Amino acid sequence: MRSCLTSRYSLLLCAAKYVPQMQFFATERFVAEKSSKTVWQARMKRPPSALHVAYTAGWDVCQRPMADAVLIPYDLWLNQAHALMLYRSGIIERNIHRKIQQALTAIEREWRAGTWTLDPALEDVHVCIERSVTEKAGAEAGGRLHTGRSRNDQSTTDVRMFIREAVLTFQGELIALVLELLAQAKQHLRTLMPGLSHTQPAGTSTFGHILCAHAQALLRDIEQMCATFRTVNVSPLGAAAGHGTSWPINRALTARYLGFDGVQENSIDCVSSRWEMEARATADLAFAANHLALLAQDLVFWSMPWIGFITLDDRHVTGSSIMPQKRNPDFCEVTRAKAAVLQGILQSLFAINKGMLSGYNRDSQWTKYLVMNAVEEMRDAPAVFREAIAAMTVDTRRMAEATQHDFLAAVDLADLLARRGGLPFRQAYEIVATLVRECESAGRFTPEAVAHALDAAGVSQKIPKSLWMAAIEPSRALGTKRAFGGPAPVSVRGEIGRLERRARGMQAWNAARLRHLAEARKSLATAIRKAR
Repeated sequence: MRSCLTSRYSLLLCAAKYVPQMQFFATERFVAEKSSKTVWQARMKRPPSALHVAYTAGWDVCQRPMADAVLIPYDLWLNQAHALMLYRSGIIERNIHRKIQQALTAIEREWRAGTWTLDPALEDVHVCIERSVTEKAGAEAGGRLHTGRSRNDQSTTDVRMFIREAVLTFQGELIALVLELLAQAKQHLRTLMPGLSHTQPAGTSTFGHILCAHAQALLRDIEQMCATFRTVNVSPLGAAAGHGTSWPINRALTARYLGFDGVQENSIDCVSSRWEMEARATADLAFAANHLALLAQDLVFWSMPWIGFITLDDRHVTGSSIMPQKRNPDFCEVTRAKAAVLQGILQSLFAINKGMLSGYNRDSQWTKYLVMNAVEEMRDAPAVFREAIAAMTVDTRRMAEATQHDFLAAVDLADLLARRGGLPFRQAYEIVATLVRECESAGRFTPEAVAHALDAAGVSQKIPKSLWMAAIEPSRALGTKRAFGGPAPVSVRGEIGRLERRARGMQAWNAARLRHLAEARKSLATAIRKAR
């Protein structure tokens, strides 16, 4: 079967071709042949998004690569940095260094061409590359590459390099989704809709207000990823097997060549904490997955035909193999499942660690698989939601009409009685609750019933008719909810501005970190050329 993941994990790490916008997955997405189409496509006016199809299909028709195939570009980068450090520290000679670097360059070139692959008989990427260096540069040169390090610190360094780039790439996609949510919110500052509590009508809100709620939640995830990146982006290389080395290595130099912000000091902690970096990154992904699952469930509810607040575009729904009429929000359902999977992965990461002694234990090898699975599960989620949100159709009339029923203004009327009538809120609550019961057959407050209730409570002189009429009309009551963070258009407009500034700030931070990694790679390539 032809893999839909051809070149999926290829990083652009060649110095001559390296670009600032790094990608931890250079993906060739699955696109059906022109002669092929889904069994349900006749129902739709437009063909499905290839991204949507791949996202909802999951592993069904796609292969995933070997875990260490993901680490090839990182391990090549690490080997180049380590070899240069050995030379600069006087541990290996210039001629040995030159042969090692030439061999590594050849391996990278062959790997990009698809002619160099991992040999399962050699256990892992580290031995595969070292063996290839020996074959190309000779035993004298190749045999010195592993000086002053272990596969323990080498592996955890590779994984950190993978994690930091995965975090940055996912963060960048999540920022783009937040900005799309805010762009939509600007268009719907005054689009009335029912707010829910217990999945029941509760109060008047706006579509812009709830879109901002989702944007704010995702921004917390985005900002937390900055802290995770800082924690992950310190170099454990040089810890060797966990107990240091007698070689006079320069750990700060390799850290700089690899784009790390510094060195993780204690050598035992360097290898004992291997699970921790994976868990921190997975926790960020799990939080984002839960927030996206909440958004997904809202989209499912809003798009149900008998609700009809939104219509998802044909490109972002899936049909049925038996029911010709179906338009299923499958990407939303898939996201709910992914959120559950991420929680399981996170729990597994914690469970693997808790039974180990300090130092390296082979248990931690499985933490690499878990974090890679977590990254792969969530990789496309922000882009899928961004596409769907941008293309959905909002039925503003139907949303507004839904606010005219079910007494959504009840709390606003009770507040008015307490605020302007001088009644204790609990008494005002009782009056309005009785009104709701009396007007239930009408489905909304009637002016006659409200006027009678105010007379009976002795507050009709304190509250002009214009005020209580406004309070029971959702579109007019909305404007009174101006408290910070509330749904009044003026409040939401300010909230959008603040959220957008935060998102743009995170976007700038993200771009700066990606540039820093790109510059570190280029700086290493320059230093290698000069050392030859």
